[in-house]
Amino acid sequence: MATPVMLHLSAAIRYFADGSPLNIMLTHGISRQSVYDSVWRTTDAVNATSQLSFNQHGAQFPSNDEQGEIADGFKVRSKAGFDKICLTVDGMLIWTVQSSPAQCEKLSVGERQIHCYRKDKFGIVLMAGCDHMCRFWWADIRHPGLTSDYLVFATSDLGLKLEHDNNDIVKPGYTMAGDNAWVPRPWMATPIPGHYISATDDATISTTHKSELQLSKHLAY
Repeated sequence: MATPVMLHLSAAIRYFADGSPLNIMLTHGISRQSVYDSVWRTTDAVNATSQLSFNQHGAQFPSNDEQGEIADGFKVRSKAGFDKICLTVDGMLIWTVQSSPAQCEKLSVGERQIHCYRKDKFGIVLMAGCDHMCRFWWADIRHPGLTSDYLVFATSDLGLKLEHDNNDIVKPGYTMAGDNAWVPRPWMATPIPGHYISATDDATISTTHKSELQLSKHLAY
């Protein structure tokens, strides 16, 4: 007998809320495998629903009008008066268990690449962009934990288009904001290097840039 759709959904929501698979098995009367099956059925359904995509009509990136609205939102919240930031972008390591050799072979990834040595964790890198309201508008989650944030973005579909196609994905005159893991580009603003805060405009802007970026991305994640 097939498991009812609502039961699949209930089990998945409980799992996403940090519920124990063992507890879900008891409360829903399903097997452990059915719990994970429910999670992936729900995940696939969400990913296949265009109404739940980051942007209108399944677009990969916010439109120019939406970028203008996001920039206006950042300006209201910015003590430095930044008014051309259309998105803040950063990466986060999603922790996983150590992948088996068979899994790594299936993914065409070396076993050591799954391990992030800096954090001493196994995982995959989530690269995402969020707005002033901590809402996600773009994401890429395809690289193993050893990959740097810059390389993840540079090899993403969005990064390749921005670097090579010279199109207007980012609204002319506007920019995304990243931390020191990035390099300055026409479409990416980064903090000005330096460790000391002084009264100079450069130091003040650099410090404010980093603090506002960290607040936005950390709340979103």
